[in-house]
Amino acid sequence: MDLAQQAAVGPALAADARQGDRSRRFPADDDDDDELGGQGVWWAQLIEDSDLSPEAALLQFRSELELQPDGIEARDLSGDTILHWSALHAQENPRARSINDWLLISATTDQLNLRYARPSGGGSSEGGCVLHILIFEQDQHALELLLARSGIRLDVRASGSVFDPGTDFYYGEFPLSCAVSTGWREGLLQLAAYAGADSIKKLARLQDTYGNTALHMAVLHRRKWEFDWLIQHAEADVRQKNILGFTAVSLAALCDNADMFGHVVSSLARVKWKFGRVTCSKLALHQIDTIRLHDDVDDQEEYRSVLEVVLMQHCPNVVVDPIVVALLQVKWTKFGRIAYSLNLVAQCAYLFALAELSNASVDLNKSGFWMTNVTLEAWEICVCSMTSSFLIMMLIDLFADFRVLRRKLRIIHQQQQAVHSPESIRPEEFRGRNWHGIQDSARCMTGRKTRRELTSVSLWDVLAWAGYVCLLAHFLVFKTKGQGVESNILLSLGVVIAWHSSLVFLFAWKSMGVLVLIILEVIVTDISRLAVLYCISIAGFAQGLRLLNVDPEGSFPSFRMGALSLFHVALGDKPDWARYSSDMNVDPQAVLAVIYFMVFTIFCFIILLRLLISTFNETYARVRKSAEQERRLVWSQGILRTERRLQLVLPSRWNSWLAASNSSTGHYFVFKSQCAELRNAAGAASPGKGVAQGSLLDDLFADSASVRAALMPRQADLRCLRAELNRLRAEPVRDLRGSPALGFVPEVVLEAWTGGSRGGAAG
Repeated sequence: MDLAQQAAVGPALAADARQGDRSRRFPADDDDDDELGGQGVWWAQLIEDSDLSPEAALLQFRSELELQPDGIEARDLSGDTILHWSALHAQENPRARSINDWLLISATTDQLNLRYARPSGGGSSEGGCVLHILIFEQDQHALELLLARSGIRLDVRASGSVFDPGTDFYYGEFPLSCAVSTGWREGLLQLAAYAGADSIKKLARLQDTYGNTALHMAVLHRRKWEFDWLIQHAEADVRQKNILGFTAVSLAALCDNADMFGHVVSSLARVKWKFGRVTCSKLALHQIDTIRLHDDVDDQEEYRSVLEVVLMQHCPNVVVDPIVVALLQVKWTKFGRIAYSLNLVAQCAYLFALAELSNASVDLNKSGFWMTNVTLEAWEICVCSMTSSFLIMMLIDLFADFRVLRRKLRIIHQQQQAVHSPESIRPEEFRGRNWHGIQDSARCMTGRKTRRELTSVSLWDVLAWAGYVCLLAHFLVFKTKGQGVESNILLSLGVVIAWHSSLVFLFAWKSMGVLVLIILEVIVTDISRLAVLYCISIAGFAQGLRLLNVDPEGSFPSFRMGALSLFHVALGDKPDWARYSSDMNVDPQAVLAVIYFMVFTIFCFIILLRLLISTFNETYARVRKSAEQERRLVWSQGILRTERRLQLVLPSRWNSWLAASNSSTGHYFVFKSQCAELRNAAGAASPGKGVAQGSLLDDLFADSASVRAALMPRQADLRCLRAELNRLRAEPVRDLRGSPALGFVPEVVLEAWTGGSRGGAAG
């Protein structure tokens, strides 16, 4: 189907599947636009006069237009011409509609291409023309009249600040990008038919101030149909990068939308062969994997990898995508598990050394025996050596992060030179903004400001560093002053922090990692808020009880000891001064103290404590849904850190071993089939067992025999497929798990197809 035929059937397609909002309005210039719009011109009152019919308004407009010196090019105080004004109000005002239709037919090409410009300067809607307005308003009738004229420019840039990233109207500045962003398919097809096959390809590659093309805008606004259309008919380049170095697939990962990410990844797959219902596709990992294999002579560009973006930008929805999970599982199997085991053994040895150092320090304080002093010196040296080794490893991590940061900055600098070269952007469209201002605005293009990705430092790294610093400071104090109060305090802090920083090793297990995340969330959200109420109540009652002379030699010798005593009361302890005695009959202070005790107990122990328990339950239910995603992020960041370390110490020829791909060209061979038939076969084999699309579970399909019977009923087909799979193993072949975008087939189905056994898939 050519572009003209698409334009003819476009309205019928869009009527069933429109995703755009018809109520979207062209953005106002400033907050006072309602006051400025239409002022200082003669046409506003004419259009707003409800007593005039559309025909009478048009006749009066034409007669008055001949008397105006500026004619159609006259502007109101907000910068609109009569063409802009009528286009803005055409769908709600019949008089504006009649005038707008006449202008679109009668105006010259230069007048139709006039851009918004406030007479006083500084308009935030600078650059928008009537074509932008019609696309924003989704006015198909007016767009048909406009595109019936020749010479309409489709490369006009709406460069005002109201169209910047982070605003509600960031649609890519160009008309094609606006049509893609708003999801107006009729308008998109009409623009394509007007431009022609060759020109639409050039328009699809136009980059706005922030380097985004129409394909980037389709990803940002989650327009799947428009994305596929740009790939198929406009030959949009999925490798084109914006000024932050993001391609379409890495931008989809940054947006943290798993559905759109899977759809974009499917566009990178290329069919290698088909056999019956089975299709083998080749998936290029150059933009996905963190290790780039440069054996592909067709593409030597540097990219910001998807895995790096997901882990550095904290994208919990994409990190559980089947493709990302499978690639990380490959790295875990190759080197991550070994590195984790070695780190775990080293950490256990370190904690054991800290325990022995603490015991030796306590024994020396008790006995002072010289042999204990020798033991203490030995453990001090051992702990200091291990702490220094861990700090060196952290410095290596920082250096590896610096290498990655320098590579990212190099990509961004290259894109800055490409996008903002004198040939690609005119000075008046740059609006005098420097590069840093544009880059800061671009960081808001997804709706949330992206992280700067300086280092991969996490909370656990900060805890570990704090513990190491305390232990090294303890060693220095011990060597200079000997064992004393200062060294014991530093050792105590270092031991406590070191043990708690070891919780990061629990993230390798799903149940333990989720539990740690839930505890952290409870501490941050629930306990921190209720602790304020506890502190206020404890402070008030502690001062009040101390003034009543309650147990001055025991529980309340000072304000601090009194607050500590009330903390025990809040945990359920009953002190002696709250018990009944004969003094209560004659001493009103004792009676008031008991009343204080009762009120404090009811408030803290009954109300606040039970409120805390209920908030714990709510937090657990809320965090439980996303805790697995957060756990995978922490686990995956450990794999990425290990990979960066190995890249520093291993020769470059080992990159093929570190890469997730088993192919020298950086590809995966993946299988897909008709998912609906597979699910039906699974449902027939296991009645009552639900099968969720895109699930990561191993029981995605039924038993091997049932699937084999449903898919490959002929033994000849099985023999042919087995021979083809044996041939592909020489490449070699790796199978990924089921994906909603590509339909990757899990291991159990491949066993069913081949009739034999293969190695277990990474899960």
